[in-house]
Amino acid sequence: MFAYLQQNFQQGEHVSLLGRTGTGKTHMALAIAEIRTYVLVVATKPRDPLVNDAVAKGYYLIPTTKLEVPYVDGVPYYKRVVYWPRLTERQVGRLPESARIKARKVYQKPLVSSALGYVDFNGHWCIVLDEGTWIYKDLKLGDDVDTALNQWRSNKASIIILGQRPAWMGRYVMSQPTHIFLFQTANIEDAKALGNITGANTHLVREIVQRLDRNGHECLYLNTNTGEMFRTVAPPR
Repeated sequence: MFAYLQQNFQQGEHVSLLGRTGTGKTHMALAIAEIRTYVLVVATKPRDPLVNDAVAKGYYLIPTTKLEVPYVDGVPYYKRVVYWPRLTERQVGRLPESARIKARKVYQKPLVSSALGYVDFNGHWCIVLDEGTWIYKDLKLGDDVDTALNQWRSNKASIIILGQRPAWMGRYVMSQPTHIFLFQTANIEDAKALGNITGANTHLVREIVQRLDRNGHECLYLNTNTGEMFRTVAPPR
C-alpha cells in the first residue's frame, strides 16, 4: 500500500481518511505523511495520543501557543512539526464545567485557522488535520478547509484530513482529494455522502464499505485520478 502511495501521492494532492474512532486512521495518516518532505500536524484534543505518536517519530513539538517554525537560509529548520493549541490544565480548572467546551472552541478557532494560513502562504507543506469533524462542525472552519482543498494544488500544498463520518464533513472532503480511505459504515447519510466521490462507482463503493471488517482495521482505498480501488488495512503500531 505505502509503496504504491510513494509513487502516486504527489505534493499538491490531498488525502481523506474517514472512519469511526479506533479504526486506525491516525496511525495511517502519520505513515502516509512520512512520504512528504515538510509536514505540519495539527492536534486539537485536550489529551491527544497523536502528539506522542508524532514526537516518537521525530516530530518537533512547537512549545508555544503561536505557530512558529524557525527557518535557516530560507529553509525550515524542522521538516516535521506538531502544533497543539490547547488550554492549559490551570486555565481549564478555573472554568465551570459547562463553559469548558465553548472555551476550547473560542481558543482554538483562530489558532487552527492560522495553521491553515501558514501552509497557504508558504506552500509545499503537507498539513495533517486530525478530528476534521471538530474543525468543520465545532470550530466552524469548514469554509477555510474547503478553500484549501480547492486551491492548494496551485502552491503545491497538501492536506491529510481525518474525520469520523463522511456525512459530517464538507462536500469537498470527498470530491477534491486524490486519495481516499473509507472505513466501515452502514449509516444511510454516510452512504449518500459517498456519492460525492469523483470518478468512482459509488454504488460499488457503498456496497464494499458496508462489508469492511471494522475490527480488523480494514478500509477501502480509492484513487480518484486513476479510478483504482482496492481493500487494504491500517498498518500495525
